[in-house]
Amino acid sequence: MRIKVLIPFLKDEKENVIHNLKNLIPFSQNMKVYVVGPEKIKMKRVISIVEKKRKGKSYWIKKILLKEKEGILILISGDVKVEKNFLQRSLSLMKKDVGMICCRITPENPKNFVEKLGFLIWKVHNEVSKLQPKGGEAIVFRAGIVDRFHEKVVTDEAYIEANIARSGLKIIYQEKLLAKNKLASHISEFFSQRVRYHVGHLQTLKEMKYKVVSLKYFLLLKAVVNILKKNPHFLPLFFPLVFFETLARLYGRILFSLNILPYKWKIARSARG
Repeated sequence: MRIKVLIPFLKDEKENVIHNLKNLIPFSQNMKVYVVGPEKIKMKRVISIVEKKRKGKSYWIKKILLKEKEGILILISGDVKVEKNFLQRSLSLMKKDVGMICCRITPENPKNFVEKLGFLIWKVHNEVSKLQPKGGEAIVFRAGIVDRFHEKVVTDEAYIEANIARSGLKIIYQEKLLAKNKLASHISEFFSQRVRYHVGHLQTLKEMKYKVVSLKYFLLLKAVVNILKKNPHFLPLFFPLVFFETLARLYGRILFSLNILPYKWKIARSARG
């Protein structure tokens, strides 16, 4: 089985990239691995592309991953660390009727108020993904399926998810398939991330006619209720989270209506890890 991996990364994410490469490369000889970022990664079996001027993740997805018509494609963001058995467990789930595997993002323990908000967001992400699978920062999908994509896609995983859903193949969320990330520590970074996600989801809805689960408010409410049943101590934190999320969605809708698409990540210094 042919496998192609793309890991785009930003400044200060080199440690994550090396961690992921060490966990991926030893387990498959039929794998091509590309890393794209501000500096060269010197490792065997790795094709390292130094990006002198940032072009955005979607540019490299289209240029490198989507040219493949057969095999399995893996996209891993530079801000996450996948577990050691990520590749083997992902491939074991990739049956003939499956088009995409989504993993669970597990953030570090929160240390301040903003990180607690981000931690709760990922709790909601996990719970709602059980109701409708949703792509995160590390996805595995079948080549030759994504035929609608361009270089100004804001939320790449959601756009790929929409393509897979349109094909009729299954999208699987595997709660036990883990990738760790670091939370934003500053409210400006947290707010910027939430705005960007919402703009991307609106773009996916408009261009692909596909509604990601984050836009299905009844399912979000159901996920929140499920979380509070198990963890009632989270209730006070939901009030500020709803406030900031509402502001982010309103601002995101304004940006989208003005055709302002933040398809190049603004580097969040505290969320590198």
